[in-house]
Amino acid sequence: MKPEVETLMLKLQKLGVALGTGLSVMAMASGAMAQDADAPKYVGQEQLEVDEQPQGFSGSLGVEASFNLVSNQNVIGQNEGTSFLLGGAVNGGLDYFSGKHQWRNTLLYNTSWARTPVIQEFVKNNDKLEIESIYNYLLNDWIGPYGRASAETSWFATELVSEEPTGYLISREDGSVDGEVTDRLRVADPLTPLNLFQSVGVALEPVRKEAIRATLRVGFGAREALAAGVLVVQDDGGTSDVELVELSNAYQAGAEAFIGVEGKFPEQRVDYRVGATALMPFLNNDDQNRSPFELTRVGMTGKVRVAIVDWMGLTYSLMVLSDPQLLDETQVQNSVLLTFNYTLIDTNEE
Repeated sequence: MKPEVETLMLKLQKLGVALGTGLSVMAMASGAMAQDADAPKYVGQEQLEVDEQPQGFSGSLGVEASFNLVSNQNVIGQNEGTSFLLGGAVNGGLDYFSGKHQWRNTLLYNTSWARTPVIQEFVKNNDKLEIESIYNYLLNDWIGPYGRASAETSWFATELVSEEPTGYLISREDGSVDGEVTDRLRVADPLTPLNLFQSVGVALEPVRKEAIRATLRVGFGAREALAAGVLVVQDDGGTSDVELVELSNAYQAGAEAFIGVEGKFPEQRVDYRVGATALMPFLNNDDQNRSPFELTRVGMTGKVRVAIVDWMGLTYSLMVLSDPQLLDETQVQNSVLLTFNYTLIDTNEE
């Protein structure tokens, strides 16, 4: 087996283990909240005729908030003082259906900030803005060509904040190394890095039910990662300083595939979404001249929400990403939040 194929297989195995762990948490969360059909009505519990798409425009806009407070006083093994965690989210959608034409647009934004007795200020620990637009033309009920464009970025600047001044060694893109000692190091400006995605191809929806909706897309995809100047931690642990690497812009184009499953179980008040995507970039600007196999970008996401009441729910999210042209290490992010939600606009309920 070729070395690049072995590298890709090892990468997929690591991603599979991480996704499997996340899916196990999702399954346990959904099973723990199952109740009888005689339970009180909650949002999303109404049965839907999924085969009947509303014609014309429809939209929705909702907000979420999360809060955590911990206070310690004379507790052995704990930092003295009060810790806060504040989070918020915005979820929006605008769809258009007319005969064989489908146009879906989504807006997602999540952020959270923490303040601890050690760091006496609110510091960002999550900040992600996603915008996506997908057009489908249905040749029949389940297959047709598609076009997709999306963008991902962070709204606020990102900083490394420490209690005491810390030494940093920064490997620049031109090969030089800078040293800095500070208690606050900016590693990314607002709206950076900015990832842009475009793809065209064929989309299939072989299953379209309330409990499960399966989607498969294959075609040609392109991606632009505008990450020049962004710093990422790659600390080897061998020195007292923290090592960082400066990123550069990445451009890729090639074969792309996506598979996703989503749905909801109204009686159990559970909705979920799982997806995986891969881009094999036959065209790229990699300065190490690695093969398309070695540069394959693989990402997996998962999300499950259990509605406790119509305005409060427990949400688990998972993100796993292997993006070797930007960063050799696999990126993994998990979050579990008790969220309070409010729907501002939902034209489907009017």
